[in-house]
Amino acid sequence: MLMIMHNQTDFPNATDWLVELLPFAIDQLPPKTREVLLMSRQQEKSYKEIAATLDISVKTVEGQMGRAFRLLREFFAEERLKKNYDVE
Repeated sequence: MLMIMHNQTDFPNATDWLVELLPFAIDQLPPKTREVLLMSRQQEKSYKEIAATLDISVKTVEGQMGRAFRLLREFFAEERLKKNYDVE
């Protein structure tokens, strides 16, 4: 069971909680979506390189990246609504 217990005063900078929760948020992505996102952002591969490596179309890579960003936005929107950032 994952427990994150933070309140707003734990993070002096407004973006600190984003950085803290980003790895957890990425882990929540569907496996293929996470793989494409990490190849793009961590390995700095182009969409064309990702498509070739995974044997998928560039359009599929674009769709997976769009999905990743949408899901991450939704995750952080939900977290922002939790006053004490409690997750169980």
